[in-house]
Amino acid sequence: MKKIFLTLFFAAITLGIAAQNGTAIIESNSVALYPDDSGESFSINVAGLVIGFGKSSPSESEGAIQSTPFARVNRHNKPAIDIAPNFEFGFNYLLTPDYSIYPKGTREFLNLHTGKSIHFGTNVINVKASLNRSNTLGITSGLTLVWRDYAFSDRNMTVTKENDMLVPVQIDGNFKKTKLSTFTLRVPLLLTISEPRSKIGVGFGGYVDFVTGSHTKYKFPKNKERGDYYVNPVQFGFQARIRYKSMGMFANYGLSDMFQQEKAPATKPLTIGFGFGF
Repeated sequence: MKKIFLTLFFAAITLGIAAQNGTAIIESNSVALYPDDSGESFSINVAGLVIGFGKSSPSESEGAIQSTPFARVNRHNKPAIDIAPNFEFGFNYLLTPDYSIYPKGTREFLNLHTGKSIHFGTNVINVKASLNRSNTLGITSGLTLVWRDYAFSDRNMTVTKENDMLVPVQIDGNFKKTKLSTFTLRVPLLLTISEPRSKIGVGFGGYVDFVTGSHTKYKFPKNKERGDYYVNPVQFGFQARIRYKSMGMFANYGLSDMFQQEKAPATKPLTIGFGFGF
């Protein structure tokens, strides 16, 4: 992951230097990459398809230049596709866990400390495609990196896999926090409706999560154990957003269970939070 960030960082520096010097970065018979006269943006021309990178231009509805980095794809005056970063921050819930597969008297070990059950998401790429010329209707998709913490309300308990089931384990000590964490690649698909004059918009649709890793951790002293913990590797759900300008709130509701069937309590995840760059 660090190598990817470093590669993107040095690529950005290279593009910035080239733009300031006003020289073509790549030029061939069918492909050209070059800065504009201002030196503040650059364009790629691929067989007549122009992709421009830089600051978004002012519009009549906004009256100011947006500072959010973007890429715009436009050909023959068709609706544009904007590529811009966004960030999400919220809190996770596990709804009504069902312990019916466990022996009677098993403790309800998936009770969460909501204030410490943090959700953070940031997109690798976020594509916004306008469906009409007035830009009131569109589709948003892309690829988002999502980190989710599920902090247990009992700080002296963690979970482990035993006899093909997820079970609680008591740990000795006075710990600050104990949690189950997951790392996910998310692909959303949202229909967006916006009103340019009021700068208010809503979006609703679905998402698919591909869980690439999970672990338990408690501290202090810190102890971290990696494993799948019967977390469903592929999950899907419903997502809704409401925004003003580029800020807003969101809610994600899991339509599939958090854990594999018959391996852990049946429960669906819910996340509520706010974001930037919507």
